[in-house]
Amino acid sequence: WVKIASGIDYLAGIRGSYSSEIGALRVIAGIYGTEFVLHEVISETIGAELPSPLFAGRGDVVLVTADDDKPAVGIVYLDGRTVMVPSDQGTGWATRSIRDATHGWKI
Repeated sequence: WVKIASGIDYLAGIRGSYSSEIGALRVIAGIYGTEFVLHEVISETIGAELPSPLFAGRGDVVLVTADDDKPAVGIVYLDGRTVMVPSDQGTGWATRSIRDATHGWKI
């Protein structure tokens, strides 16, 4: 619709560079970053983002920065101050402070 209404094909540079929804997400992540894609997928799945991640309580979903400086999806722990994220090795959990969260969603 945007192309028809404006006469400009904003996706011309990436059109044809993917053949699936996952492929499209990879292309978009390459342009806008993984945090953008995670944010959009979580918002579409869960709903509206909280005004601040500090409003997240136990069991809520947040985005934090992992040890490798990449965004990670975490769950607020029972104390309401700790965020549990999968470890870099994928074999357990790592913790972050809720203050490290960049976005949050109420479950």
